[in-house]
Amino acid sequence: MRPYHWRSAAGGTSKDTWKGAWKFEIDRQDQPWLGYYDTRGKTVFRIGCGAHFVMDAVYPGGAPKQDHTKASITIADGKTQMDFAGFTYAGPESFPPKTTMFNQPDLGYPELDEDKWRALENRVFDLLGSEQPLTISAEGKSYVLPPLKVPHWRARYDRAEAALERAAAPGIEARVARRIAQHNVPRQHRQRRRSHVGHILQMVIDRFQS
Repeated sequence: MRPYHWRSAAGGTSKDTWKGAWKFEIDRQDQPWLGYYDTRGKTVFRIGCGAHFVMDAVYPGGAPKQDHTKASITIADGKTQMDFAGFTYAGPESFPPKTTMFNQPDLGYPELDEDKWRALENRVFDLLGSEQPLTISAEGKSYVLPPLKVPHWRARYDRAEAALERAAAPGIEARVARRIAQHNVPRQHRQRRRSHVGHILQMVIDRFQS
């Protein structure tokens, strides 16, 4: 029996909540990760700083015909919702069986200045930390994660993130610089991108913009 229940995005009850637990951790590379894991320890949702800022989630919609298929998900807490654009892939072993992985690897708005980028990051964390059930939906299907109640997760994340930025190795900066060049980012924005090695988030906010 599955530990979750797919439902129409238009309705649902508490039985739709995916069984598991939220967890904040620092990995062996001192990179912070906030995630939700099912009762077998499989990843349902996670966000954090790896080689870049990344979001992974079980995709509620249909399985892609091929990897790297464009897709989007919506995360809502009952009052606020945000849309995230990315790609879908066959679920890896770290995901629950017979699921599809949604991945959001890169920042879609490299022209944003530092303040605007931070504002977007803060909106994501405000949504996740609203202490309300979080509905993740796509293609008219969805599942629900229980409220995030990990003590001091945001302060711990900020400290780890700041430490990564201070200790960014030249080799990592070089890889980021190459990625920036590939995306034809204006020169005046390159320094900000290098200083945020742990921050590459692509986000489309269709609602609640103002």
